[in-house]
Amino acid sequence: VGWWCVFFFNATATTGIYTLSLHDALPIWEAWVEVRRRVLAAPRLSYCWRHQQMKHILDNKGPWIVLAIAIVVRAVYLFNYQQTPLSATYLADQAYYRTWALQIAGGDWLGTETFEQGPLYPYLLGSLYTLGASNTVVIVLQLLSGATACVLVFACADRLFDRKTAMIAGLLAAVYGPLVYYECSIMKSFLSPLLTITALYAALRYAERRSSSWLF
Repeated sequence: VGWWCVFFFNATATTGIYTLSLHDALPIWEAWVEVRRRVLAAPRLSYCWRHQQMKHILDNKGPWIVLAIAIVVRAVYLFNYQQTPLSATYLADQAYYRTWALQIAGGDWLGTETFEQGPLYPYLLGSLYTLGASNTVVIVLQLLSGATACVLVFACADRLFDRKTAMIAGLLAAVYGPLVYYECSIMKSFLSPLLTITALYAALRYAERRSSSWLF
């Protein structure tokens, strides 16, 4: 007495019903099951490998990736910015801060009137002018400071959330247009996000280590 398995074959040359004994059919069935198992398992293995590779990259190179992208974005923006008339035009607040900084660089450190704006940026700018820095050098330094701020965004998000969130936050900061725009202007606006994220990072490090050095 034997067991029978029915197989249907459909081809252009012939169509028919063929019967195989269980003894002959089982190896074919087992081979098909094994192939199916491997096909279904392959994407999972690939996904796990990609996940592990991405985790390895984020753990070791995440901050450097953010920094590199931030620098590239700012370099491209600066190159294009210098090709426009705006690079040599100083209006409103830009003219105000530049004039104030030139007065400081000329030796008038205290002035004769009450400050209308916060003096931190004009004094920083005036100090750079005193050292002989051009406006281009000033803007490059501001852009580099902005790129550093992107890394600090990464570091803060990593401590507050997780590495994936930190990567997303750092990359968003690296390509965020308004940040790049103000970093490329002779204005104090770029200092606000830079000092804010620096203060947050110092507070988080203090919470970790309880070292008073992070408070100053």
